[in-house]
Amino acid sequence: MRVFTAILFLFLIGSLMAQQGMPIASFSVSEKSICTNNCISVADRSTGAISKWQWSFEGGIPATSESKVPGNICYKTPGTYQIILTVTSDKGDISSESIEISVGTISPALITVEPAQGVAPLNVQISTIAPAGQCTWYVDGMTFTDMSALSHIFQNAGNFDICLVTKNNLGCKDSACADVLVWDPSPQDSSFLVVPNVFTPNNDLQNDIFRSTSMNVVEWDSRIYNRWGQMVYNSAAPDIMWDGMWNGRPCDDGVYIYTIKAVGGDGKIYDISGTLTLFR
Repeated sequence: MRVFTAILFLFLIGSLMAQQGMPIASFSVSEKSICTNNCISVADRSTGAISKWQWSFEGGIPATSESKVPGNICYKTPGTYQIILTVTSDKGDISSESIEISVGTISPALITVEPAQGVAPLNVQISTIAPAGQCTWYVDGMTFTDMSALSHIFQNAGNFDICLVTKNNLGCKDSACADVLVWDPSPQDSSFLVVPNVFTPNNDLQNDIFRSTSMNVVEWDSRIYNRWGQMVYNSAAPDIMWDGMWNGRPCDDGVYIYTIKAVGGDGKIYDISGTLTLFR
């Protein structure tokens, strides 16, 4: 009975404040648990005659805002942080509310291969260190969720990436890739061209560049297109060297299409197209 009376009292006080135009701070957040290097948004739901909003984003970027709609707030460091909204009426009455959010992270994934290059067929042993959670491997154009054998035989020549993508219960992701170069025995003066199929331009200094490998190629035209058919990369210089950027901005994760038209010094003509997968 006492609890009901207290709740009723608070409701009546709130109703009275609203009727008198007194501010009551209230807001919601888009997510209460996120990963580092991600952002949230807030929505003001305050009532009353409000003339001023003051936001405080502990650990966030930006750290403060005086806008009713402050936009995205981003977090780079894991931890537990308070978001505080203080509203003020034109009469100077003040009200505040706070919400706590959690910012998580994931341990880095590591991958090594042995041998990293050789003549086809090449049997490659794969070693990985993966944090707890969901693991997905991308090997030679195939996807695996179980790599208990941790080995793969590459039957054809090419420049291949073996990639591991991990995801924990917070949805935080990390990835690691290792490059494998496989070639066919060939005369020394013959031309050679191989293209990988996955890269991870996340600035960890591992597999940050989508790079083809060629030898004795004298003519070259390479292009990369996004899913909407927009060309995001073009080069007339031998070998693709794409960093995952377009017009100064990072491209989205996903599948892209590449085309290569080239001529080798031995007269061999290359007219190649395929898909590549971008992970950050």
